[in-house]
Amino acid sequence: MLAATRVARMAAKAPPKVRGQVERSISPYEQTLFGDLMDVPLLLTKARRKVEDNFLSVTPGVLLFVGTVTWGNWYHEKLAREQR
Repeated sequence: MLAATRVARMAAKAPPKVRGQVERSISPYEQTLFGDLMDVPLLLTKARRKVEDNFLSVTPGVLLFVGTVTWGNWYHEKLAREQR
């Protein structure tokens, strides 16, 4: 019983304040759980922007991966034809 009151007392404490740190929060009534999922044009805009921003950094890796898989499939078929 004594341990339960300690836990209840510990849970009721607020987190310590840090000097110089600004803490912001939004009211639960202002938050929307899946607000962006219902806005299709916004989602399409975000997706287009993410593709445009990452295209140059992702393309070499994707091309290397696709080339390796294509070569591996071709080589496997070549070896399979030789074993017939």
